[in-house]
Amino acid sequence: MAKLNLISIPLFMVLTGCISLAPKNSDPDISTVPQYLSQSEDHTSIDLSDIGWKRYFKDEQLISLIEMALANNTDIRLATLKTLESYKQYGVAQSSRYPQVDGQTSIQYAGQNRDETSKNYNIGASFSFEIDLFGRLKNLSQSQLEAYLATEEAQRNVYLLLVSQVAQAYFNEQIIVQKIATADKQMENYQQALALIESRLISGESTYLDYEQARGMLESIKVSRVELLQEQQIAHHTLQNLVNRYDLTVKPVTDLNLINVAIPSNLPSTVLLKRPDIQQAEHQFKASNADIGVARAAFFPSISLTGGISNASTELSDLLSGATLWDLAPKISLPIFKGGQNKFNLDIANLRQQQTAITYEKTLQAAFKEVADLLTLQQSYRQQKLLQEQYLSTQQNALSLSQQGYLSGSASYLDILDAQRNVFTTELTLLTLTQNTLANQVNLFVALGGGWKE
Repeated sequence: MAKLNLISIPLFMVLTGCISLAPKNSDPDISTVPQYLSQSEDHTSIDLSDIGWKRYFKDEQLISLIEMALANNTDIRLATLKTLESYKQYGVAQSSRYPQVDGQTSIQYAGQNRDETSKNYNIGASFSFEIDLFGRLKNLSQSQLEAYLATEEAQRNVYLLLVSQVAQAYFNEQIIVQKIATADKQMENYQQALALIESRLISGESTYLDYEQARGMLESIKVSRVELLQEQQIAHHTLQNLVNRYDLTVKPVTDLNLINVAIPSNLPSTVLLKRPDIQQAEHQFKASNADIGVARAAFFPSISLTGGISNASTELSDLLSGATLWDLAPKISLPIFKGGQNKFNLDIANLRQQQTAITYEKTLQAAFKEVADLLTLQQSYRQQKLLQEQYLSTQQNALSLSQQGYLSGSASYLDILDAQRNVFTTELTLLTLTQNTLANQVNLFVALGGGWKE
């Protein structure tokens, strides 16, 4: 008996060890995109996936809002449940690789007359086990594992998108609040100018045309302010919806320098490989490889073992000490003719693998374009802001000169109105550029795979 056990153990290991017929997974190919994300000669390596959003943003109020959104947002909750469901499906696939054991118990009554009844007690267990010689079950499990990992990356993508959306909604509301403050300041200037013209009108130094023009500009700025208040309410509603809190209040900030980490433009393309959408596409490709292994295994025999053990007795007290019966039945199933079904299934698996390979390449190329565009915008916004600041300085000088000229009689009031309008418009443009810059920095941070960690 001991000798039989020594022989059966390695035999069992040989039978249960399997070969995989799936293609080998290779490293991701990024040769379809340039080596670097920009044309700069100085190249920098930075791993934004290790920089959490709490480190990236410096505004404590924004950090608190993101925390609330991650805890309450319905998209996050749905993504979490989908990931958990996919993990359970992987567990189901993995369990098929192990022996399946069931227990049974029964009581049988028999007899010819009412007073002559016999009882037969039975207890036992049955098992079934597929010897995964050609890796069918292993590849089924591997395919489901890769599907789960792809779902996990999809959840990460939802996470990053929410962080980005909350930050941008917050920036939008703060910029609008700054625009309202700018409009209030400009409205105060118009009111002071109108009072000055009224006094000059009484003394005959100004005309009714000057007065009506000043009134018109004051009413115009009031209309602009109402529009800005409307935009601010809509922006606040967006933030409330993302955070899933409708009693939300946001305090205005004076410093719009809200980001800690500067992202260089001279990054290698390999940083894209940590993006969740690219990771997801890679796992989907690996899952399709495993599916090919499953389809190939269908051409080979499947071997399974079924058996059982039971005890029977006419007395319940003797059940465990009664006669023991056992059976063991190996089964070999060999595909002979299925009308080409196995070949068609293999062709389908190969076609799907080719599709996932193209999807991976397409996702990588789209990611490169997205980041390259964002880097271009980053440089453009920086230059635009510098030029707008210089333009604002010239318009402020023009306003001062036109005011002096009006008082001395060398300029009309229309010159003052034009200069005031230009100053106000340029200040709003600068605030819009600040908002675009902040939004672009957040988009770039997320596009490079950052923000997953706190």
